[in-house]
Amino acid sequence: TAGSMLEHHIETLLDVCNYKFDAQKSIEEGEVLDFIFPDIKYAKKNPAFSISVECQNTLKDRVRLTQGKLQHSSIQRHLFTASGLNAATDSDHQDLTNNKIKELKNSGVTLVIYKSVKEDKFKHEPSVISFEDFFNNVYPQASKIWKKK
Repeated sequence: TAGSMLEHHIETLLDVCNYKFDAQKSIEEGEVLDFIFPDIKYAKKNPAFSISVECQNTLKDRVRLTQGKLQHSSIQRHLFTASGLNAATDSDHQDLTNNKIKELKNSGVTLVIYKSVKEDKFKHEPSVISFEDFFNNVYPQASKIWKKK
């Protein structure tokens, strides 16, 4: 379905780049995670050093589902979205409101968006990062810790 396209693209890239991850796994009953890094077994033992990623093509209504997942866990939570450039819909640039960014931030979720949108609209907002930041900084820093444990 169209709703899972971003997730599919991300999974394909992760596979091609040989990233360590599990997809569609649960840590807490009833909460299926799109991606968990490096894998579900490690995340259960070492949540503070693990990363969760949810994917949403747009941030219209389903953003609260992401906010609700892993609320009582120390796992780093991220939300990947295609919103911002009208790539997912003709009006997805309207999804990135200050209120939505604030809600995510208050829930401990880092929003991951296109680099140009980050630079144009959220340059000084640390709870919003680009895909480049995630894959060039967040994942590599965490993977250094995974190798030690």
